[in-house]
Amino acid sequence: MNLLNQQLRDTFMFQGSDLRINRGGQLSGRQQVMLRVAKSNSNLALSMFVLVMAGTGGFIAFSVAQPTGDTSGGRSGDALTTALIAVVAIVVVIVIGWLISRKYMSTFSKRQISVAKGKASIASNVENNYQVKIGSTKLRMPSPEQMAAFQPAAEYRVYYIAGPVPIILSGENIVEWVDPDEVALEMAEELSPEQDPAMKLARGGRTVLLVMMLVIVQVIAVGLLVGQVSGALRWVIIGGLIVETIGFAVWALARLGRD
Repeated sequence: MNLLNQQLRDTFMFQGSDLRINRGGQLSGRQQVMLRVAKSNSNLALSMFVLVMAGTGGFIAFSVAQPTGDTSGGRSGDALTTALIAVVAIVVVIVIGWLISRKYMSTFSKRQISVAKGKASIASNVENNYQVKIGSTKLRMPSPEQMAAFQPAAEYRVYYIAGPVPIILSGENIVEWVDPDEVALEMAEELSPEQDPAMKLARGGRTVLLVMMLVIVQVIAVGLLVGQVSGALRWVIIGGLIVETIGFAVWALARLGRD
């Protein structure tokens, strides 16, 4: 197989059948499932962000609402003002985060395929702004590894869904000769979801996000209650949360690495 094509397939995790269907301006069944899973995971991640921020605001409000023994009323008024400012600031952060994520998440709902064709060149190699130019089209890449999948001066045809960070569906190095092995690969049946590494990674990521949400809810709940506990028991609870958090991180890394 053409090594440039193999590099594209390995990096963007598409199959020959995906490329064949994308040439006709349509999404493959596998790609439609992947987009639905990606949108679901993004919604879940946004929900986690809102949950963490709301929990932080609740924790701050709960902390400053505790009696201080000051009967003058001045300190309690300052505490109320501080809590109100903190809550307003957190609400603003949540709204801004939602507006930003909405712009990126809308890409997962699109079904129109765009095509970029021409010689590849590096348009930007700055951190958080990796861009490849295919012909006259600039495509922003989420990582330098994806940018490195394109060989400068080589000619490509890339199928993608437009967005702030385009979703690369498939692509091919344009050559004048036809590789019979690649034609056979494109005509082959798609891998089953159990065998498909991209599907396994996406679904594994969803499991990690769900477990992470449960851990966050537990940490917030225990954090609000631990203030009512004193002595050695408080430190036992805090130590348990730390151990649980570290254990979750190890499990998540192992799960994603295995998938």
